[in-house]
Amino acid sequence: MLKQILSKIRDLSKPLLPIAVVIVVVAGIFAWSNGKGVENVQAVQLSDNYYTFTETKYNELSGKSGATMLNFYADWCASCNAMEPDIIDIFSEIGISRNVSGFRVNFGDNAETQSGKELADSFGIKTQSSVIILTSEGKVFKEFFSIVDRETLRNTLISASLVSAQAN
Repeated sequence: MLKQILSKIRDLSKPLLPIAVVIVVVAGIFAWSNGKGVENVQAVQLSDNYYTFTETKYNELSGKSGATMLNFYADWCASCNAMEPDIIDIFSEIGISRNVSGFRVNFGDNAETQSGKELADSFGIKTQSSVIILTSEGKVFKEFFSIVDRETLRNTLISASLVSAQAN
């Protein structure tokens, strides 16, 4: 009886096999195009001068800003998600007035881009919830490798922008 049932299932599934293969291939292409295979064309603005990372936007703003913040995060990272509202508030407050730019760099998700991974590698980033503050010259001003409180981050961004202003 079991052999008859398995035989019927096998007979019924034969015409569905090509459809299943097509579905798997299309799903794979979709996952590739949403993640590592294709860079985002445009940065999404999250707050004043705070964007999702794209190489184009980073190159456009990093040399013009008084200071640049790189926030390495992952969607599943609890401490990253805890810091995000504070970062958005800080940039709403000082992003334009202090000429500070920031980028949320996806690090550790399927949506991670190749340029974001290369940026993380260039700074030796190994974990999410890492924040790097750069001067206008691109030099590291301060590194945080765990959650950082709002006031410390705000004051560090202001200090980095002042150092950059004095250098120019």
